[in-house]
Order: sequence, then C-alpha cells, then structure tokens
Amino acid sequence: MTTSVISIQQILESIDTLGKEEQCMIHDILERRLIENNRDEWILLKEQALEDYHTNNVKRGNLDELMTDLDD
Repeated sequence: MTTSVISIQQILESIDTLGKEEQCMIHDILERRLIENNRDEWILLKEQALEDYHTNNVKRGNLDELMTDLDD
C-alpha cells in the first residue's frame, strides 16, 4: 500500500474548489473532531489527577507555597 503525503496547502486548495455548503460541512466535521480530541485529553488528565490523588502523589499547601514551588 502506498502512502501519499498531502501538504496543508494542497488540502486548503482542494477545499477552495468545493462549494460553500461542502466547505461548511468540512468545517463542522473538523470542529467536532477537535472537540472530541479535547474531551479525550481532558479525560486522560482527569484520570491521571485522580490516580495521583489516590496514590498521594500530590502537593498540598497554600498559594504562597505553590508560588514558591513554581519559582524553584
């Protein structure tokens, strides 16, 4: 199987040849995919945070202590 690499410019040029309705459909599809990808990333972050919390792999303290840790 041959894999071809298409540049972003080629993709945009191809989209430019489409009608307005088709371009809107592509926009909607891409927007939904980005939302889904972001949702998946947030789920992974949440799961990691819960795991860290349950294994006591978190730092506790007030804002001043947090700022000190960030400066170090």
